[in-house]
Amino acid sequence: MGRMEGPMNKNYVFPVVVLGTVLFLLATMANCTDKQCFIPEGCAKPITEPVYDHNPYTYEVGNVIAVAYVDGALVLRMQPLATFSLYTEELLLCGQPVEMFQGKVNPMVLTYTTQAHRTVRSIGCHELKRVDELKAKELLITP
Repeated sequence: MGRMEGPMNKNYVFPVVVLGTVLFLLATMANCTDKQCFIPEGCAKPITEPVYDHNPYTYEVGNVIAVAYVDGALVLRMQPLATFSLYTEELLLCGQPVEMFQGKVNPMVLTYTTQAHRTVRSIGCHELKRVDELKAKELLITP
């Protein structure tokens, strides 16, 4: 039985260990510096709000033509802006956010979460974020 031949004999182990230790120390020193930003112009302040890679909201623009309550949720029937009068869409909103509609007149812009939060009678309901009304001068429809 002789000495082991191959890439992991004693001649290779010591340099590999030294190289690994040096790389570990360099990485540790780089993370321990007071200045984390190495860009000469400086870094932006840390973001405290969530960062999205897509828009989490959906916007519905039109006239609210009917309202109903179903199992603690609000159902709106809307006629989208610039569509013919027979076309309507229904929107199921979680809870009863009636106070958001107070003092608003048609047409309105409803902003709600795209992802449904829970289900009402096996239909996903959305969380209403805000309601805005459009003034006549804001409408961009030309005759």
